[in-house]
Amino acid sequence: MAWETLYENANNVILSPAGNATAAVVQVKSLAQADIATFQDGIFSVAVNGEAWDSIFVNCWNPAFDAAGKRVATTVRTNLYDYTIAVDGKPWAGTTAALGVRSSTRPRVRSPRRSARPEPGAWPLTTSWPGIPSSPSSGIRPTPDGSKLAAIVAPSFGAFTVAVDGTPWAATFPVVTDLVISATGGHVAALGSNDNTAFAVLCDGKVWGGRYDMAWKPVFSADGAHLAVNVERGGVHTVVCDGKAYPKSFEKCFAPAFSPDGTKVLIRGIEGGKAYRIVAPLEAFTG
Repeated sequence: MAWETLYENANNVILSPAGNATAAVVQVKSLAQADIATFQDGIFSVAVNGEAWDSIFVNCWNPAFDAAGKRVATTVRTNLYDYTIAVDGKPWAGTTAALGVRSSTRPRVRSPRRSARPEPGAWPLTTSWPGIPSSPSSGIRPTPDGSKLAAIVAPSFGAFTVAVDGTPWAATFPVVTDLVISATGGHVAALGSNDNTAFAVLCDGKVWGGRYDMAWKPVFSADGAHLAVNVERGGVHTVVCDGKAYPKSFEKCFAPAFSPDGTKVLIRGIEGGKAYRIVAPLEAFTG
């Protein structure tokens, strides 16, 4: 059923775990062209089942329901520089420069620093990582066992990288995306690019040598020892594993997959109107 209340802008739409409630970031004030003052005063809020919170913020991102579907938390920007988290429209008292919200079966709200394990139903507050200047972090990922956190961060303006438990990698790029963590939790990878050109693969703080016109989300083997990426350069697609390319190229390639023991890579591609499914041993990657 559609909401009865209409908004000029609604985005970040989410559904409660049980599917009986909806929420979205909504624009609750009109904004004229070049109306900077109104924007800085705040024009966004969160609507739950069509009803907007009374609180208004400069920005809202990534709302999340709790497990019961009764409470909603979201990252908010209270002014041009300060970020915090609002729960049911009420912002936390403290602000920071790097925050993120993550929903789970146990309702939690986390910024990029771990806190003690919460009690069931709790919304624990954590602080931002020390030593990382005031640029928002994104793509926050916990390891499967919850012992570590990795995030895309900006140690300086316009220079992005990955930080693991608050320690940023040395290599920086104008854009970093597609953060992934191995199933074992011991390895982290992402893509770096120059404004979505000249893509590079980052793995455990090191940058692979190749540069590509396009690259897709990295894939770890089950044990995390190997990493494969579907890449495109000059209109030609192939798969790169541990920094080495498969010698055959394709008109189109799809996401690679590792065998359970991590010794082979499934490559799926299309070339000359034919579909290929190749099970390639790691030794076949030589480029």
